[in-house]
Amino acid sequence: MGLEQLKTPLDGWLAWRQHQGILDRRSTEFLAKTWRILKHTSGLVIGNKMDKRNRISSDLVLSDMTEGENAFAILIEHMFNNIHAAEYRQLTIETLTALASFFEQNPSLIVEEAIVIDVTIGHAVNLAYVKEFPERQQHYDEHKSHAWERFYQQSPVHSTTFIISALNHLLTVRQVE
Repeated sequence: MGLEQLKTPLDGWLAWRQHQGILDRRSTEFLAKTWRILKHTSGLVIGNKMDKRNRISSDLVLSDMTEGENAFAILIEHMFNNIHAAEYRQLTIETLTALASFFEQNPSLIVEEAIVIDVTIGHAVNLAYVKEFPERQQHYDEHKSHAWERFYQQSPVHSTTFIISALNHLLTVRQVE
């Protein structure tokens, strides 16, 4: 994904994410990659999962839009406009980029349910924190804010590793149930 080419910013990764999230510099192929994710899942939920406007139905989008269509760009833009924290907006972009890469490497994988980006990110934060502080696993809820601070301060290479681990874990848990 080219993340290893990023140089550590002087102000740290949190400041970088805030800056990127404000400027919203998505790659030119971001929309096409996001559209292709929809071929592998029944939908995406970007932002507050309780708000129906944050749900994208794969069937609807794939049948009514193309990846380069302006309507699809507006739909995605609406989702990102509802994310108020710039650093979280950037983390969402990183997550969608990681998911696109994951599905490109696993072209036959189909996820029957919608992928909830907030759940995937939240689980990645948990996995990263517990790996760093295994003794705090039983009391993770008490350390959740610290876990998020730590995650935002990690490089995109580091966070993407845990995002993919979270997706793998969530898919595996679904299969076991």
